[in-house]
Amino acid sequence: MMGSSIVGVIVAAVAGAVVSLVATFGLVATVSAPPDVADQAAIVQYADA
Repeated sequence: MMGSSIVGVIVAAVAGAVVSLVATFGLVATVSAPPDVADQAAIVQYADA
């Protein structure tokens, strides 16, 4: 039981770190790029695909 609980804590910590990293990058991308630029980039990506 102790081993599985330790693994659960490690998995939860890693998942939390990944979520926080993704949220941080998302905030930085949102703040650094104006909405118009982001929309144009999305349109270009769809056009290329």
